[in-house]
Amino acid sequence: NSGLRLNIFQALPGTTTFVALWENQVIATLCTITDNPLGLPMDKIYDLSEIRKQFRRISEASGLAIDKEFRGHHGKILFPIIKFLFAFCERYTQSDCMVIAVNPKQNAFYEDILFFQNLNAPLVGNYDFVKGAPAVGKYLDLTNFRFLYKSKYNDSQDKERNLYHFLFQLEKEQLKFPEKRQGLTYLPVMHPTLLANIFEEKERLISSLPQDVLLKLRSLYNLPEYEELFKKFLTKELRQHQRFEVELLARNHNGYFQIQTISEGGLSFYNPQHIKAEKLNGIWWVQDLQGKVEPFQVILQQQWQHQKSVGFSFTDVDSELFDLISSLKSCFVPKKKKAS
Repeated sequence: NSGLRLNIFQALPGTTTFVALWENQVIATLCTITDNPLGLPMDKIYDLSEIRKQFRRISEASGLAIDKEFRGHHGKILFPIIKFLFAFCERYTQSDCMVIAVNPKQNAFYEDILFFQNLNAPLVGNYDFVKGAPAVGKYLDLTNFRFLYKSKYNDSQDKERNLYHFLFQLEKEQLKFPEKRQGLTYLPVMHPTLLANIFEEKERLISSLPQDVLLKLRSLYNLPEYEELFKKFLTKELRQHQRFEVELLARNHNGYFQIQTISEGGLSFYNPQHIKAEKLNGIWWVQDLQGKVEPFQVILQQQWQHQKSVGFSFTDVDSELFDLISSLKSCFVPKKKKAS
């Protein structure tokens, strides 16, 4: 079952695996999983509801593995991986909280060096995602961690020992970041052909998944190009639009908003002021994936509210907005190359 869970999370568009190479040999890996309809691996052992109330977008760092020959060399291997992880969460997933489950033997490192805080939860004796070892849950507030690290480490005149300088200021050419897709908060790499290969290889395991899990997985790939992949396993049809996790800046006469999700049927955004739908109708200026700001006429109907986020359906919307959504779809399904 643990292998099945791992495979499913690795198939999500909000999952990214980092790989460290030494002379073309893999020496370390780390996975980051953004919160999604299937939840996070840590949901199996911890109640993360309070964390979800406090933060907008959570990512779990999981599956850290370092080759035995390179363990103990924190400065050469582990700290560069952490530097990459922090930068990725800031620039790509735009997460405001990171959760981890670590072996209690590593408590001092994560608390005293990286300033993770304990979740209000007991020690777990056996956690699949740390190879069945004991685990303690922790979280890091990414909204102020730069300030925290600066206050703790930036007094050191010796930059070799200044962790703030290393993590946030020092440029490392060895760190190769993927191309940034403006607005989208994940890097979908499971194109239809690749996902089909996984489904074929793990057909028996996929078939054993409950229908509600398969429907949630399908909701993350709810595009025509993926339809055939799921027909074999689903007994129900999914009647909703593909929803995209984004971080797009929008404004109207009430001020600025951060759109969190968008689809052909509606959108959700961070709304700490609890502004009502009728005050949001009219002209919106939305930043597209190229960074340009375009005006759209929208009429919204509120569907739900959860803490400081609110979801709306489109009662009426300019057709030009669907050009933005089409560009998001293209991130999942790459355009075919023209024959030369």
